[in-house]
Parts: sequence; C-alpha cells; structure tokens
Amino acid sequence: MLLFPVFDQMWEGLIQKAKDGDVDVIQTYVFWNGHEPSPGNVPIKLNQMS
Repeated sequence: MLLFPVFDQMWEGLIQKAKDGDVDVIQTYVFWNGHEPSPGNVPIKLNQMS
C-alpha cells in the first residue's frame, strides 16, 4: 500500500479490507526529509513523540 496517495479518511476502510483478506502485515515507507528538513532540524512535536 502506498502511503502518500492514501487520505486519512481512507485508512480505516483499507485496513479493514486487508483484515478481511487475511493480510496481517502492512508495509509502508517514510520520507525522512519530510520530517527532518535539514540535519538536526526536527520539529518540536516530533521530538515529543513517545
């Protein structure tokens, strides 16, 4: 499943379809440069994630 063409409101239905089809793993990827635009520059809210 490609992450970026999936809108927030689509996730629940797509995950349910995966469960209904006996899929137990969903793999995706993260473009880290979207979270850390330059080395050491990570927005504060990401630093507070637990």
